[in-house]
Amino acid sequence: MNTPDPALAVRYILSANEEVTERAMTRIYTDQLPQAAVLPAIIINVITEMINDSFQGETGLERARIQVQAIADFRPDANELGWYVRKALGGFTGDADGVCIDSINRVMSLSYDTDSPVDGGAKFRFVSLQDFYVHYDSQLSKAEG
Repeated sequence: MNTPDPALAVRYILSANEEVTERAMTRIYTDQLPQAAVLPAIIINVITEMINDSFQGETGLERARIQVQAIADFRPDANELGWYVRKALGGFTGDADGVCIDSINRVMSLSYDTDSPVDGGAKFRFVSLQDFYVHYDSQLSKAEG
């Protein structure tokens, strides 16, 4: 049995969205931005995962808090990409690369610029950050069902 990965499921949803890929192309990464990455780009991180259980034990449903950062050289570009990320993920239900997603809901969002360049350069980056709850079935993937 393949263990469902909510970060990879979110990456799959965003990679399949034309409005997102029109801006970020294939630059949708999990965990961290590669060194010398071309912008705009997207980074996806799992912040927490919570198991839903009952008196009979685990229900098989989980909730992951996923952070998605849209990063660009200019604030309007980061905000626009962030808007399309929100549009692609908000309210999504269904199969995402074998992960059965019950729902995706936005928890919070904010925009900021990086305190100092992380690549040794002198250019600041702008970030549109959003957190989403991804509710999914942790015991069954669509391919196995």
